[in-house]
Amino acid sequence: KYFVWAYTECSGESIEYLPGYYPAWGDIEPRCDTGEPPDYMRRNPKGWIHDTPEECCRNYFGWAPTCVANSGGTAAVDLTASLYYADWSQTNTCVNDGKAPGYVKSSPKIWMYETLVECCKVNYFWGEHYAKCTTPAGVSAPVSSPTEKSWYVDWNNQICVRSCEGPKPCGGVHKVWNILHPTQSICCEEHLWWKKDCNHSV
Repeated sequence: KYFVWAYTECSGESIEYLPGYYPAWGDIEPRCDTGEPPDYMRRNPKGWIHDTPEECCRNYFGWAPTCVANSGGTAAVDLTASLYYADWSQTNTCVNDGKAPGYVKSSPKIWMYETLVECCKVNYFWGEHYAKCTTPAGVSAPVSSPTEKSWYVDWNNQICVRSCEGPKPCGGVHKVWNILHPTQSICCEEHLWWKKDCNHSV
């Protein structure tokens, strides 16, 4: 009456249970276990215990693509393994190492990208971070800003320049602290309104 959730420990009696896979809630990695399940699962085997790790994982850890492998089953082919994602916690760049977190793999249309450049443009688009993101994987360092707003103030020369490498009006790829504008005219109006030659190259 009072300890139905721990019947075995309370009564000293054993409850027979069907062998199978049940969710191992206490583990760090999502997985389904075999062996002797908790009392509440043994009392309701149809609700908790499944014949295969695939079925168990699908029911309780659908968000975790590594569950089947963690449970000793044969994992399905990971279709997201070759996609790029922003690895904020480790390398702080875009990678396609097949080790994306579960929430990323469960929503690839939101978090994952077909190419490295695409991933970097969305997640590391500011200044030198974009160059760092794209270069390590063999992509040439960027020569222009990947953003639509690519004009900023060159305070040394007091003129608005474009975020790119090369001849004028390029002023070098912008830094993270530069304020960007969609056109040179808007940049001049916002910051150098007193200069008549702001729209001209130095």
